[in-house]
Amino acid sequence: MKTCFIAVALLATLVSVNADAAIKKCGGVAQVNPADVVITGCKGHTRCIFKKNTFASIQLPFTLNQEFPRVTAKVYGVIAGVKIPFPFPHSNACAESGLQCPLTPGSYSYTSKLLVQPAFPSLDVDVEWHLVDGNNQDIVCIRFPVALQS
Repeated sequence: MKTCFIAVALLATLVSVNADAAIKKCGGVAQVNPADVVITGCKGHTRCIFKKNTFASIQLPFTLNQEFPRVTAKVYGVIAGVKIPFPFPHSNACAESGLQCPLTPGSYSYTSKLLVQPAFPSLDVDVEWHLVDGNNQDIVCIRFPVALQS
């Protein structure tokens, strides 16, 4: 019995150590496979580790079935269910992100980075990264857990 308990505890520890942060789709009309999304500091952690005064990067592949003339990126921290906008200077997703607008039906890969400001508090937060159209409707939305650290 004791051996069985130790084996289960060891297995649970190994699973939690090797788990990657859960990246989930939170809306939008695009087809997104969360397993294909690459975000700084997520590999091997249950929360993505974002170190202050460094850049967090994202590579977000998606597929569209319709055209979008304009795309804007928005990033939020979600704390106790409240969405708080992150300061994000690269909001034009059609520039410096691997996208060229208008987006027509097909496959794309959005890439960007966000400076983790030294003034950000050290805390655990969920991050929502949105790509929205000209009417502020979600094209893509992903959500993932982050630990902001010094």
